[in-house]
Amino acid sequence: LVLEYRILNTLAQYNMMAQLRAALAGEAAPSGIESNRCGERAAAPAGSRRQQLDQPADAEAALRKQLTLLPRDSDAYYALGNALRGQEREADALEAYESAISISPRDYESHIGRAGCLSKLGRPLDEIEAYRSALAIKPDDVSVHACMHASLSLSLVACMHLSLFSRP
Repeated sequence: LVLEYRILNTLAQYNMMAQLRAALAGEAAPSGIESNRCGERAAAPAGSRRQQLDQPADAEAALRKQLTLLPRDSDAYYALGNALRGQEREADALEAYESAISISPRDYESHIGRAGCLSKLGRPLDEIEAYRSALAIKPDDVSVHACMHASLSLSLVACMHLSLFSRP
């Protein structure tokens, strides 16, 4: 089951990376890959997508500066979450995604980012709830169903392990 989870998680990350590469190149997403963002955004936040991947610390600084000027910019909070995850600062990224969600509750990608952070932070029940929130917005996303299924499976295995090995 752990291997199944890792494979599904890798596939979900590959899907997101393929979308990002296509967006950076100014192309449509490769066939079979659906955009996860909730519609087109009016303007890209500071800290370009490439910078969020290649230089997350620089992107973080630019995004924090933008957020001082526009504190209700959900796109900037989402991008900040990505930059912080690029620095493996999951707890900080979680706060950024939650800020984006508080401003724009139907921001699908922020719910997905939040779920990823919760997974890394070892909070599977909260992770499952974050996936449910994403599915409430976009119920036909197969990759999110797969990630939620993997998380549920791992949680079930952990519960079974505890019940089997904690008996006197």
